[in-house]
Amino acid sequence: MRELSDHKLGPYHILEPIGRGGMAIIYRAYHPATDRLVAVKVLLDSRADDPQIVRRFEHEARVIAGLEHRNIVPVYDFGREAELLYLVMRYLRAGTVSDLLRRRSLTPTDAASILNDVAAALDYAHTQGVIHRDIKPNNILVDAGGHANLTDFGLAKVIGESLDLTRTGTSIGTPAYMAPEQVAGEPVSPRTDIYALGVMLYEMATGVLPFVSDSPMAVAIMHLNDTPRQPREVNPMLSQAVEQVIERAMSRQPERRYATAGEMAHALAQAADGASPAMINNEDRPHGSEQTTLMSLALEKPTLQLSELAREVAETRSPEEITPEIRRALKRKQQERRRRKLLVFAPWAAAATLVIALVVMLVMVVRSSADSRASAAATATAVNGLIVQLADAQTAMAGGNVGAQATLAQLQTQIAGISTPGSTLAVSPTVVRVTPTPLSESTSTSAIATQPPPATSVPVRPTSIIPPAVRTQVPDVPKIVPTLSGILP
Repeated sequence: MRELSDHKLGPYHILEPIGRGGMAIIYRAYHPATDRLVAVKVLLDSRADDPQIVRRFEHEARVIAGLEHRNIVPVYDFGREAELLYLVMRYLRAGTVSDLLRRRSLTPTDAASILNDVAAALDYAHTQGVIHRDIKPNNILVDAGGHANLTDFGLAKVIGESLDLTRTGTSIGTPAYMAPEQVAGEPVSPRTDIYALGVMLYEMATGVLPFVSDSPMAVAIMHLNDTPRQPREVNPMLSQAVEQVIERAMSRQPERRYATAGEMAHALAQAADGASPAMINNEDRPHGSEQTTLMSLALEKPTLQLSELAREVAETRSPEEITPEIRRALKRKQQERRRRKLLVFAPWAAAATLVIALVVMLVMVVRSSADSRASAAATATAVNGLIVQLADAQTAMAGGNVGAQATLAQLQTQIAGISTPGSTLAVSPTVVRVTPTPLSESTSTSAIATQPPPATSVPVRPTSIIPPAVRTQVPDVPKIVPTLSGILP
């Protein structure tokens, strides 16, 4: 499974892993919609591509989410993201019973306090038709006040329905705490959870597990065939009454175990106070809700030693509240996620920008080529106009019109401007059009010599056939000029 830290799973921002088991990883996460921290349990090997598994998971998740008890960590949500199935639970700043045992051993009274809370949660779940099937110290959270909370119903079994999150025909649970019928793959019952509760009590009272081996399978088989060492052999400080509670809870035959978790908790409380469970008549022992209420009152407040130990462990965990430091960290993570997204899309954005730029340049080149062709056409028209005017001027000079000389000089100036390759054509709109005046037969040569030249019509701005102020490149002009030189004087 891929690493989920600093990623989103549905609407939840995954912050960091806080626990890992054989079938799931638990992360601390932030839910923006409710602005609170939650614990997200992601199932390993969940096979979300299998529709049957998804249906089983969703059905069981709804059942578990319906459990509401003060000693059960509530399930807020569940969902599916790609190949992952996950449960969303309340996040508690608490350590597990395993964390407490790693620091120091528990007294029978402290063990009875923890067991009382767990028993109340189990009895409630059993009345709702749910068997936990994975009772162990790692699945019991103890908050800073010393109160125990049962969690991780991911392996739960709904009584009367074959809804498992694991493959058919395989055993469910943690081998060190599995009941014999669980190991054998036989039907389970509420007394299956009581056996696991007895194993946990054995560990809390002695500091060790009843069965230990290098192979998990060997440990499971031990639960089927072997008898554990007596608790008092491991811890001589235990009373015989506590030992009797453990032995009965761990009986191989389910019918010989306690009928309910509350009954076991009541027996342990009596043993921790110094009374033997054998001295208590079954007729005098309270049952059902009366028993649970009585035990809750008797052990409502954990001992000072348990409270201090629980607080010490809880302070090593991240706070439940969203502190300013957490908000700053969340903001940094969001900025980092945005930066990573930009880095992912940056090459595509750059490529798109380059394509757009190339398209724009191509359009500009096409337009420039069209403008050049239009300018060349205009220049050719202007040159044709010059040729016509030169022809007119030549005709006028041949007719003896002296004023045509000025027109020729002006046309020569215009042609000189385009005689060099790469120069621009500048055609002045003030071109003088000369109208030739025919000579009368009666006019003598001397009269022509003595008389001033006849007035020629020279308009200041005559209408010209040449377009005004056309400036463009005329690369073919040098070919035109030699042709014109033959008609110039």
